[in-house]
Amino acid sequence: SLRFLCWPLGSEWGVEYSRNRLCAIRRSTVVIPCSYKYPDSLRVQTVLWCNDEYCTKSFVFHSSNTDVRTEYKDRAEYLGNKEKNCTLQIKNITDKDAGVYTFRFTTKENAGKYTGKPGTTLTVDELKVVMTSQKEGKGVSEGDSVSLTCGTDSCSLSQSEFTWFKDNQQLPETQSTLHFSPACKYHSANYSCGLKGNRQTVSEAVNLSVEGKWLNTGIFCNNFKVRTLPKQNCTLQIKNIRETDAGEYRFRFITNGCEKCGGPGVTLQVDGESLPQIPANSCIT
Repeated sequence: SLRFLCWPLGSEWGVEYSRNRLCAIRRSTVVIPCSYKYPDSLRVQTVLWCNDEYCTKSFVFHSSNTDVRTEYKDRAEYLGNKEKNCTLQIKNITDKDAGVYTFRFTTKENAGKYTGKPGTTLTVDELKVVMTSQKEGKGVSEGDSVSLTCGTDSCSLSQSEFTWFKDNQQLPETQSTLHFSPACKYHSANYSCGLKGNRQTVSEAVNLSVEGKWLNTGIFCNNFKVRTLPKQNCTLQIKNIRETDAGEYRFRFITNGCEKCGGPGVTLQVDGESLPQIPANSCIT
């Protein structure tokens, strides 16, 4: 039969967990920091982790590989030792991993046993992209300020770097929030995020749709100035054509802080006959 022998516990005994609330993203890897102490006269024999109430029947990790639960055999790794460090790592986190984790150790002396109650709680969540704009619920127009934030509903993350995707193409940004100020029509796309270095944690995509607006003035990409133009009419006329005028012409305009330049543009060839105007086939609507 199982017996628990009393030992005079004082400041020499203890298990200390992280004071921060532990939160893991599905399919990610979580590290549970832990340290422990005991009288210097003793030597640790067994270390184990459990996530049940009694910590006596089945285990997340056991240094003797005894009664380790099947679902943790290939995922739980003890990063500590038999001295002072009891850190645990769990890979490929699932919803079933949520709960209270407790560290327990025994010494070679029969009376030297200690369980670090009440343990530390692990919450499991998934990443999501939250969009905030200055006009909540009214859509997004060019010139508005929009932010996309990568996070969870239930807890804050210690992860400091993320990976962002725009229409499944990775972006260089690694911060938790993307800021668009001003938001432009070319920002319109589906955005998702994940923990940096772990593609399996990528969130569901959120669609950012920016409504474009025309401005009545514009300039050409090669810095030719253009008079005030009616909406959607960006025809250019060049007088006294010279050979140096040959080349590709593209129309660029700025509206609400957003620059746009049409492409591939219109090619002007100069062969001795002047062309009165360039039809702007590359205008952007």
